[in-house]
Amino acid sequence: MTNRSTELAPTVAESATPEPPSDGRLSVEELWVELRLRRRTVHPINGVTLSVERGETLGLVGESGSGKSMLALTVMGLLPQPFSKVLGGRIRLGETDVLALNESTMRRVRGAQISMVFQEPMTALDPLFTVGDQITEAVRAHRQVSRAGAREQAIAMLERVGIASPAKRIDSYPHELSGGMRQRVVIAIALCLRPQILLADEPTTALDVTVQAQILELISDLQAEMNMGVLLITHDLAVVSQVAQRVAVMYAGRIVEMAPTAELFRHPQHPYTQGLMRSTLAIDRTGDRLDVIPGRPPDLSRPIPGCPFEPRCERATDRCADEMPPETARDGDPSHTFRCWHPTGD
Repeated sequence: MTNRSTELAPTVAESATPEPPSDGRLSVEELWVELRLRRRTVHPINGVTLSVERGETLGLVGESGSGKSMLALTVMGLLPQPFSKVLGGRIRLGETDVLALNESTMRRVRGAQISMVFQEPMTALDPLFTVGDQITEAVRAHRQVSRAGAREQAIAMLERVGIASPAKRIDSYPHELSGGMRQRVVIAIALCLRPQILLADEPTTALDVTVQAQILELISDLQAEMNMGVLLITHDLAVVSQVAQRVAVMYAGRIVEMAPTAELFRHPQHPYTQGLMRSTLAIDRTGDRLDVIPGRPPDLSRPIPGCPFEPRCERATDRCADEMPPETARDGDPSHTFRCWHPTGD
């Protein structure tokens, strides 16, 4: 059998209009995004700063509506148009300013240097085309390769992501596959060009526990093989604790805490982070009730002068409502930062 790394390597020359070069580091700096709806304007991303190094996994956690998926779509250049706008900030892939790229150049970057696994594979896949057609389309969009050559690469990639009988399954339609197999196909499409950064948006949603573990292990294995940076978007802290080296906690479009994974779980500082941890069901948990964070996320169509978590926080004071907390390093450690006037401490 041919070596897998050889199977997945590009077999033809790059197109005449290659992607801008990159060292594989993703950095987002003070990003602000506006989304114009029919009756109101919301601000789903409010000054987000984070980075993903090549070879690491950064977990991005938070409740639904916290802005996680919107951040990923902004990085990919897939914001809905003409209803959205980047108000400020930078997104860099290596030294390339992604926001400064025109759409034709961004299409060459998207998939080849940075790719995304979308949340629901049944909607991410086109039901009218076979899975092979959808993988080969991604290959041929970036590589000068024949249909037969692209099909060979697609079969190799399906085998690499754990699809049994890939030469047969390549001609299947999405509805003919199980949920776990569809998710593997979505991963195959995202990784067929060996990108430097992968944005994985809830990649195990609606999968049973066994398949979830298999998908997470698959992403981890492929990450190591490709030396790829991964931004893992999820609401599940238990998942993050297994696979991420660092964690960013997002609330109301802001990063409210960021730290190395072990440090965050040992010494969470923000009340929202603690609330997420209490509401995550642990294997050794006793009792029949799961803690919940009271209240609801704020309305992002209205200005929030202070901490957005203030209405739901049991530690809140008048200052919390009036002033946005600055970014603070725990014990002077720049690797663990948070935004809270009254941190929970240890």
